[in-house]
Amino acid sequence: MSNVIGNLTEEQTKSYRDKVSSLGLDPELENTGQPIMLPVRGLAKIRAMIGKSEQRSADADSSPLTVEKIPKLTNMMVRQAITNHVFGYKLLSDPDIVSAVEQRFPVMPFMVYVAPDITVTAQNPLIINRNSAVTVFGTVTIKDGGYINISVDANFHCESMEKIPGGTSPATHDITIQGADGVGDRDGKSGDNGGTGDKGDNAACDCCGGLVSNNASPGGPGGDGDNGNNGDNGDNGGTGPTVDVTIKLLKGNVTLLNRGGNGGNGGTGGTGGKGGTGGKGGNGTTCGAYFPSGAKGGTGGTGGNGGASADGGNAGNGGRVNVDYTPDGSMSKLIATNGFGRGGQKGSPGQRGEGGTGGAGGSSGGTQGDKGSAGTQGADNGRSGSDGNPGNLIVNGQPIQ
Repeated sequence: MSNVIGNLTEEQTKSYRDKVSSLGLDPELENTGQPIMLPVRGLAKIRAMIGKSEQRSADADSSPLTVEKIPKLTNMMVRQAITNHVFGYKLLSDPDIVSAVEQRFPVMPFMVYVAPDITVTAQNPLIINRNSAVTVFGTVTIKDGGYINISVDANFHCESMEKIPGGTSPATHDITIQGADGVGDRDGKSGDNGGTGDKGDNAACDCCGGLVSNNASPGGPGGDGDNGNNGDNGDNGGTGPTVDVTIKLLKGNVTLLNRGGNGGNGGTGGTGGKGGTGGKGGNGTTCGAYFPSGAKGGTGGTGGNGGASADGGNAGNGGRVNVDYTPDGSMSKLIATNGFGRGGQKGSPGQRGEGGTGGAGGSSGGTQGDKGSAGTQGADNGRSGSDGNPGNLIVNGQPIQ
């Protein structure tokens, strides 16, 4: 077996293999970069897996959580307390609290990504969005518009990262750490069109054909169009995750963005249904010396009203991100931006439905029916969502505002 892996040094190779082995995995077998589900029992094991010492850091706060509060908290709130503890931000210092939390979550599933070399491109990006995650990479190469997106609590570690300029990327940054974007653009359903009006009766002669038995009758009015449904509100964006990023050696310039999830856009109200066509007027005829004329067509139906616009979702706040890296000379740098999620745009009101067409007049003198009235445009009640707040971003010990 070679002492080194790829372009790694002997020291980097040893560090990589040691970290993979510390997860209970074989560095010679688990090397595809595909996520592996790894169940972890106990907060101490989780801290060890993500490289956190059990020793309390000087700037760590104590969690306000108590044993009595735990049964009243949602699973999401307890998981956040676990995250704050294992990353060292708000420690659960009381053993009874740790025991109660571990009873609530006896096993924590982690997605583990292991590979000695991984190449990230626009067609093959690295997306980390399931459970909590740990990466152990040797060399990460970003090229041809490649990008990395992390939207869950994670410990991202690589021995070396190299950015090779070139290509077009759909992402704004090489590495984006973000809350989940809210779902939006759910437009209201359009209203159904109205039905066609009934046909008028034809004029008729008496039994002998010399007199008029009945005149032609006008066509019936078209049915009204249904109103369009209101648009659905956009979902709120998620709060950004807690992520530690360690790049032992950085080659080239890499950009990183920390933000909360964008709010989903509000849906547009549905268009009102078109009014139905008026019924055809009855036909005229000839009864001896009498000539009963055809009847007027029916009036078109009224168009449906448009649906109301919907609210955009609020953006989530940015997460807590800590980045440590060592540049490979003065020409290599990690350029970090502490951004924020954008609130979703409000939807547009639905368009009014058109009035139905007047029915055709009956033969022998019948006239076209009147066009139906249009509906009204939907109410513009929607409001755009609010932007989130920036999170906490620290790069090599320096806060990024």
